[in-house]
Amino acid sequence: MKKASFQSMPCPVARALEHIGDGWSRLILRDAFYGLRRFDEFLTSLGIASNTLTRALNPLGAHGLLEGRPSQDNTTRLQSPP
Repeated sequence: MKKASFQSMPCPVARALEHIGDGWSRLILRDAFYGLRRFDEFLTSLGIASNTLTRALNPLGAHGLLEGRPSQDNTTRLQSPP
């Protein structure tokens, strides 16, 4: 079955589905909304390998759904954009 494309729809929610269609992305966004911010927190919560988490986070950041920000201890934390 071919995946439906929502890219041409004027609705921002429909267009966002193009970038959060896979399961890991949805779980990452769920955890981010619940307050997780650090890479190791996502690793623990999701129980996935670090390379899998990195591959899932990169498109979320590239499309503006999450962004990395330096924390006080000089590591990067994820934030939902304003």
